[in-house]
Amino acid sequence: MFYNESDETFYMYYSARRTDGDDFSHRLAVATATDPLGPFTFLQSLQDSFWAIDPHMVMRNENGTDNYYLFYAQKKSSGDTVIYMVQCSDPVTPDWATAKMIADTTLEEEKYPGGSYCIEGPYYYEKGGIGYLMYSGGAWESAGYYVGYSTWDIAGGDGTLANAQFVKPSNYRPIISRDSLATGMGHHSVYTNPVDGKTVIVYHGRPSNLTGYPAPSNTAMRRLHITEMTVENGELVVHRPTVRSVTVTPDTLGVQKGGSQQFIATVDALAGADDTVTWSVSGNNSVSTAIDGTGNLSIAADETAATLTVMTSVHKEATTPHTNKRDRQPTNGNVKHGHLFLKRRPCCCIVWLLSTTLNNIINTTIGAVSNENQWKSRAGDCNWHYQFFSVCN
Repeated sequence: MFYNESDETFYMYYSARRTDGDDFSHRLAVATATDPLGPFTFLQSLQDSFWAIDPHMVMRNENGTDNYYLFYAQKKSSGDTVIYMVQCSDPVTPDWATAKMIADTTLEEEKYPGGSYCIEGPYYYEKGGIGYLMYSGGAWESAGYYVGYSTWDIAGGDGTLANAQFVKPSNYRPIISRDSLATGMGHHSVYTNPVDGKTVIVYHGRPSNLTGYPAPSNTAMRRLHITEMTVENGELVVHRPTVRSVTVTPDTLGVQKGGSQQFIATVDALAGADDTVTWSVSGNNSVSTAIDGTGNLSIAADETAATLTVMTSVHKEATTPHTNKRDRQPTNGNVKHGHLFLKRRPCCCIVWLLSTTLNNIINTTIGAVSNENQWKSRAGDCNWHYQFFSVCN
């Protein structure tokens, strides 16, 4: 939807096809209203001679003039779907002589199971002197549907979208893709709150257990997701809820049989992920050896086990923060914005071993886990990652 201040009108751009269901009859159209909640009234078709979907209108003030640009997806003669842009003299009058392809399909991740390639759902976002042409790639019915983007260095040209040169990454760098919470995520919009300046990205996704192609009841099972998005070092970062690491202190300890030790777990959680820690101990022969919910380990005086295993677990909401890394280290964030319409899944645990010595002293070294690669889990699974540390005997 686009609001034009000059005529105080809301324009809703959409694509539609014939009632006989012929997919190749998709065309672009626009409806208008005086209120964003409608009702909207059909105004006109924007074209009627070629297949096109996903229109997105942008107005930029360029050199003192308000210029209009319509982004959309169009099929090439090969059958691949790519991103086009056309200049408009006003919100409803495209100059089709200026239409040009601005992003092509280049990656295997953009391939449909049937053989053609697709990027669609264009959305233009601008910040810090960079124009971001965002789009969804692959088959919208598949689990691997994702959001990526190309960039335009605004200062590198004449500063007009008409002459923008968008550069697409040569490898797969999604900012949103399937994780342990959802699959088939894409086709988004972006909104910045004028009060606090925070930006969110709104998109659809399916439950993580729907992984087949096409996803069963693919339309009915789509759900709305809202996640905070930031720009860091010129790159878009979407802060999907995740637990990055758990650090346990003290690092070293010595506990007498019949004694106790208090452990403290520090959880690095992003985007409102659940940081609740659950403690447990196993391998004990005495029923009196236990660890409570606060991490206080009590070793029974009659404990005879050679090894005890102390474990912490957290609810891990997604596999990793999704970022267009561009060969850099993962972003360290402290984001409180949560993720809507999601269910928590128990996942990923860290294990420490405690070894009993002959003089009844238990010594152990506990280390921190911070490498994201140790946290990856398959969608919908609960993977147990055992991290063993050296022990002193």
